[in-house]
Amino acid sequence: MGGAASFDWFALVKEGGAYCAPLLLGAVFWLHADRARLIAELKSRDEKLEALAERVITIATELRNFLFNERKTP
Repeated sequence: MGGAASFDWFALVKEGGAYCAPLLLGAVFWLHADRARLIAELKSRDEKLEALAERVITIATELRNFLFNERKTP
């Protein structure tokens, strides 16, 4: 960033003090809530993935048993 478009955010926060602190605190709370939401979403996705993996293993086992054990002819 250069020229007239550059802006020093750190200087603004340092000089703003009492005006910026509530905004920063709000941002921290918002980020914490978003983090908690994302963790819950990941946990839900992991549970769905675990259930799907169990189903795939069960189907693969049953298919293997069907193909290799039940078709034996004497």
